[in-house]
Amino acid sequence: MALDWIHPVSSYIETLIVFNDDQAVQVLTVEQIDALLDSDMGLPDLRGQLRVVYVQANHDWLIKAMVCCTLSFDEDGYCETDRFLPLQRLCDSAGPGPDFGAGRIRLACRSQCPISGYKVDLWDPSTKTFSAVTQALKECQDSLLDSGADKHNDESDVDVIKRTLRNEEAANRNQVQQLQQALEQQTMLSERLTAQVLQLTEQRSSLHEHELRMQNERLNMKVREQQVLLEKLRAQSTPSSNADVDELDYEANDSVVKRMQDNEVMSVAYHPGAGHINLHPHQLFEYLDDPIAYAAHQVSLSKGDYLTWLKHHDSPQCAVCDTTISVIGDPSIFDEHSDIYCEQHKPLE
Repeated sequence: MALDWIHPVSSYIETLIVFNDDQAVQVLTVEQIDALLDSDMGLPDLRGQLRVVYVQANHDWLIKAMVCCTLSFDEDGYCETDRFLPLQRLCDSAGPGPDFGAGRIRLACRSQCPISGYKVDLWDPSTKTFSAVTQALKECQDSLLDSGADKHNDESDVDVIKRTLRNEEAANRNQVQQLQQALEQQTMLSERLTAQVLQLTEQRSSLHEHELRMQNERLNMKVREQQVLLEKLRAQSTPSSNADVDELDYEANDSVVKRMQDNEVMSVAYHPGAGHINLHPHQLFEYLDDPIAYAAHQVSLSKGDYLTWLKHHDSPQCAVCDTTISVIGDPSIFDEHSDIYCEQHKPLE
């Protein structure tokens, strides 16, 4: 973890305080921070991941902003720069912290990280941490103030250029990170919306199928009720009234067919060998008159031949010894003279 920082010219006194356990062990000036980030300077006594506090203070030495983050050092004490932390962005958008005399500071830490992607790189300070920071600033006031006052007089052109380039690079990197976060959020939103649309489509399709099935069942029940009623009327009628009953039968059937056609309802029947048979409304009563004959017609067989095959299909046993035999699944190729016997009793051709 390294640091991206873009500091205003002499607006604040800036420093980086390095902690080892709960002790402030190093206080870095602006120039030292620059040198550390450029790998021009190392801290030989420090290695591994350490807690640091970036501080912005006014020229009365009153703290205005603070970022509690981690910084990684290699075995030689040089800063590792595999990942960058945007200090200035964190300072600008940080939440409120304690009041050190100049109003509540802006504090960025793990429990109130203004940029969620960097939460893992921050840590939460304690009262002891704040005391150590203020004490370290008091002890280093002279060197830090001299550094802040003289830095523009002492800086070489190379230092100015390096600082400018670093600030531009940090700004560009921050912009890229913001765009990446926006793209990730947009991608997540798009995936969520796609999943919701798919779910709604499936629910709508399932609901539509359920409604059609229920409607089909209601119409079939209505047909059966009409048939039962007609049978009762036939049983109660005299021969002279049979014509009226037949006319009533026709009108009732025609009414049901019309309702089914208006609602685009189809019935489906299943018969072994014929599979699922789709029945249009005008075919329904023909089917109900003799379902077996209707199924036989679908496979181009007579009703008797279909019943012979159906007996074989439902009970595949040798007609002589009752041994289980192979089922002929297709009734159109069934040979009733040979396929009802086992190999031992099959007649010779």
